[in-house]
Amino acid sequence: MFRRNRRLKNARRGASTVEFAIVAPVVLSLIVGMVEYINVEFIRQGIAEAAYEGARQGIVQGATAAEVENATSRKMRMMGLGTFDINVQLTATSVDVLVDVPLRGNTFGLAQFITEPSVKARYKLDRERS
Repeated sequence: MFRRNRRLKNARRGASTVEFAIVAPVVLSLIVGMVEYINVEFIRQGIAEAAYEGARQGIVQGATAAEVENATSRKMRMMGLGTFDINVQLTATSVDVLVDVPLRGNTFGLAQFITEPSVKARYKLDRERS
């Protein structure tokens, strides 16, 4: 009776190695995918905040588009983003800031699997009146 158990143990010796070889790539892919998704969400939240900061800079009386762009760029550089595009529209009544960040070059390299090629944030505020 004891010999029978020993034979079963010997027959299953490599089973855990095979199971690991099958499961490890799937688990690793899930972990890397989650990290990349979190990075994209971090970028999305950060550029929304940068657009808001730029719009806040632009609502004061006498603010220029260059000041709005500088305030937005400063926030983007603090986030560590390399490439981004800022579009500022100042009117007499409002300021509109659009920030566009391409994912390629700002993520860990899995951006080709994400459906959106870039992340955009827009913020519009009414200007102060004197």
